[in-house]
Amino acid sequence: MTKNPSLFEPLARRHSLTDEIAKLLRERVLSGDLAVGERLPSEQRLAESFQVSRTVIREAISRLKTDGLIETKQGLGAFVAQAARPTRLDAGQLDKKMRVPFVFELRTAIEPVIAGLAARRRSAGQLASIEAALTALGRSVETGEGGPEADAAFHWAIAEAAGNPLLMSLVQFAQSSLMDSLRLAHRNMRHVKGGPAKTQAEHEAIFAAISARDEAAARRAAQSHLVNAAARLSIEIDRPG
Repeated sequence: MTKNPSLFEPLARRHSLTDEIAKLLRERVLSGDLAVGERLPSEQRLAESFQVSRTVIREAISRLKTDGLIETKQGLGAFVAQAARPTRLDAGQLDKKMRVPFVFELRTAIEPVIAGLAARRRSAGQLASIEAALTALGRSVETGEGGPEADAAFHWAIAEAAGNPLLMSLVQFAQSSLMDSLRLAHRNMRHVKGGPAKTQAEHEAIFAAISARDEAAARRAAQSHLVNAAARLSIEIDRPG
């Protein structure tokens, strides 16, 4: 049983109960709040904590089993799987001069795929979360405040909609490694005529493709955005042939 019952509380929003609970449990596992090998509370206790039915809890746990984050043992319950903790990545081990270019190459490799998966898999609630992040990003363009954080939140919402916890871990790594560079890019962008509007248009193109469930367009829009974002930091990224 988890050592901290406060990790599980009633849900405030209910777009899809199964989606919401699977997301919350996934976050608890990936963050380490639930340790490898730790037993989850019983279905009944989780249902009472979240104030939902046991069927919803069972479906959410089944999703995490499919993702390899949870394993069940007959007669004992559900446990955090050993495979739930991905290998730790450390950008600090990279040469400082090449750290940002390398991380951008990682983003270019994974984020178009993530955008495509989000276009295919996103729920209505997840699309609303992406749109809310896009709106917040638009406000940051107008005010000049909170841009890097809003930028990261937008891409994180897309990663959540893709529904792959391993890809989410890579996005989290890339964001933590690039936050200083994102701040620099947003400061520089404000001195380029039309720069903020162009960047926002790139984000809007990604959102539009995900909204339309156009996987190919989402990939292209994400790829174009990343190449342009790298260029704004004087980093050259090869476009795919």
